[in-house]
Amino acid sequence: MTKTTHTVTLDRVGPVEVTLDEHGEGQPFLLLHGGGGPGTVAGFAELLAGTHPARVISPTHPGFGGTHRPEALHTVGGLAALYVALLDQLDLRDVTVVGGENGITVDGYRNTTLDGVSVSGSRLDGIHVRAASIRSSTRSIGSPMDLW
Repeated sequence: MTKTTHTVTLDRVGPVEVTLDEHGEGQPFLLLHGGGGPGTVAGFAELLAGTHPARVISPTHPGFGGTHRPEALHTVGGLAALYVALLDQLDLRDVTVVGGENGITVDGYRNTTLDGVSVSGSRLDGIHVRAASIRSSTRSIGSPMDLW
């Protein structure tokens, strides 16, 4: 596992520090934790990367695990925009988004267009994976939840 920190700049928010844990190589997966924090998905990240050709990227949501959350970053749409900008910064395409609780909410954020990324995909709950593919041609993430 590799831990890195990236600075992502968002309109109306400014610079946001995002800490990532990365496992494996191959098809990229963005694994989003829920309210229990990043430790709740660590085992799944290791399992997925250890059993499949997968590059699993697990960010710590700003404000979790002792990380700073800018006051202006307080909506699910803002969190979704943060991860779209992060994926652009990492130059990743055809990413599968997997999440629980807050991650599921971001995954379900389907009706908003953000710089041409579009999210579509299947949904599974609990220990099963809730996923969506992000395609580079039409970028969107969306669901009308205002606050997380």
